Amino acid sequence: SLSDSLKLIPLRSSKSPFKILQSYEINQHGLICWDATLVAIKYVELLVEHVPETFENRNILELGAGTGAIAIALARFCRERNVETGYIITTDQGVCVPLMEKNIELNLTNEKEVASSGEHKEESVNRETTSSLKHAKVPPNIKARELLWEREDQYPQNVADEKEHVDVLIVCDCVYENINIWKNLLRACWKIMTQDTVLLLIQERRGKKDALFFSIIADLFEIVQVPRDQQDTEYSSDDIDIFWMKKREDANEIDLESVLRPISGNEEVREDETTE
Repeated sequence: SLSDSLKLIPLRSSKSPFKILQSYEINQHGLICWDATLVAIKYVELLVEHVPETFENRNILELGAGTGAIAIALARFCRERNVETGYIITTDQGVCVPLMEKNIELNLTNEKEVASSGEHKEESVNRETTSSLKHAKVPPNIKARELLWEREDQYPQNVADEKEHVDVLIVCDCVYENINIWKNLLRACWKIMTQDTVLLLIQERRGKKDALFFSIIADLFEIVQVPRDQQDTEYSSDDIDIFWMKKREDANEIDLESVLRPISGNEEVREDETTE
């Protein structure tokens, strides 16, 4: 389809580039591979190469994944370096799932059968490119599925074949639009995470709304920022931050809604008012 775009990302670990199919067919910002996603992919590549225990035997979940690029790249890097993981799940709204499935097929084809992500009633982003998904061959530990942040029944701990807790939660460039969306994202992270879960947060700075978001998470998490010299030398930016986060030690005493309540959904910050 001419409305779709294939983005090729060169890799340190392979002569074959990482391939991400994007879509401009649906009015969804998440179906594009933005700069923060590229920074995240290259950072994850470095981790798998130099600190593989970050993901080894870990259950990994990405929220708001859009194209699925980060989780799929992680699965590929781990496969190429023989790093065994638990499940890897890439999630977003149902309309994004067919594109994520296609990207799994593009990058992780082998002798295994594609992981089933259930039946999706939504229209395919690209019927021609997704029609062969049922014949795709990919590692069985990665799948794409719908997970809406406000739907607790879709959290892994409430899904029959995903009962084990999430060890690594990934959120990339999901801080946007309005306060109510942030609240749903933070509620989902908080409820999915255990005291041992680590959250990898990648976010492009876009103005004063970031300060508001980080003032909230500082009350909930212990936060460590990744310095530029620990990121890819080419794929990094002063405007894109990478953080590792864990629930604070006193998490059991924190009332999440009390933290969120003072922030009103009426405090919506428009993109055209904050973008530099």
